[in-house]
Amino acid sequence: MTQTQNWKVTFFLKIDYKGNIIPRVSFDPIKYQPIEYLFGFSGFYTKKDVLIFIDYIASKANQEPFSYDAEDAAEFIFNGEWVEVKPLLMDFKAFVVSKFDFFSFLNAWAVFLDDYEGGKIPLVIPEKMKQALVIQLKTNPNLFRSPSNDYEAINWEYEATNPVLRRIQASSNYFSHKDFSVFVFEDGKQVPNLNLSDWEFPGLGAFFTAMFPDKIKAQGHFEQLQPFSPDSSLVLDVPEKLLARFSHGEVCVTDHSGNFEPYTLPIQYFTELLEDWITFLDFYEQGQIPGLIPTNMMDQLCVVKRTP
Repeated sequence: MTQTQNWKVTFFLKIDYKGNIIPRVSFDPIKYQPIEYLFGFSGFYTKKDVLIFIDYIASKANQEPFSYDAEDAAEFIFNGEWVEVKPLLMDFKAFVVSKFDFFSFLNAWAVFLDDYEGGKIPLVIPEKMKQALVIQLKTNPNLFRSPSNDYEAINWEYEATNPVLRRIQASSNYFSHKDFSVFVFEDGKQVPNLNLSDWEFPGLGAFFTAMFPDKIKAQGHFEQLQPFSPDSSLVLDVPEKLLARFSHGEVCVTDHSGNFEPYTLPIQYFTELLEDWITFLDFYEQGQIPGLIPTNMMDQLCVVKRTP
């Protein structure tokens, strides 16, 4: 994490159920989040790419003002001691940051990427090391073979037998977008994450992440909803975030901060999504995500060099 007078920046890895890894960054306050468009759309996801970009900006110093277009997602205008960021997506407004803060962030981003690429993020095998490293049981390596132990298995055959993928394919299309992943932070902290289309179901993914952080809790709440009588009622509350009220066959989702208007969805689709989430959590907690040791298995598993 890096912090300036204007923002707090958190670096993390987003790892999906197939083991794909994307370095990410979040800004607080969120109005600065469009700076990430520089990476998400320009592809600066390696230390080498970031350092090349820093050198490129420095070489343009005598041509200011000049602009850099992040693939039609945002425009970055460099002028003297300031950088103006003009987002071209969503509802973000343009803003100005000091060039000092901007370059401090870029250098911190390069350091984080260097740590990731060098295998310094706990319990994670970097993409470039997956053919050289393997995850195995500490006590008896012959008893444990996760997909991460066979790099070539991460192909169409593996995807065809992946229970998370099968579950998603079998679910209804009520939710147009469902993204299951694990966020891994610099210190190794892991947070399972559900992302939905915020314009359709604002805050619901964050509600699932906070309310059902592990399989045991998620399963317990699922059993409360099975079966759920039309005359029954239930309230699930995430303090300072969201409240979900179940009654008359519907779920009413309310934001404590008033960031969006309350909305409803049928209970059947809520429970279906919860089943999807439980399937993902079970997959993750069993150590089946390639290249990732879940925190609940850190005492049982380790990363070692692959033997011929």
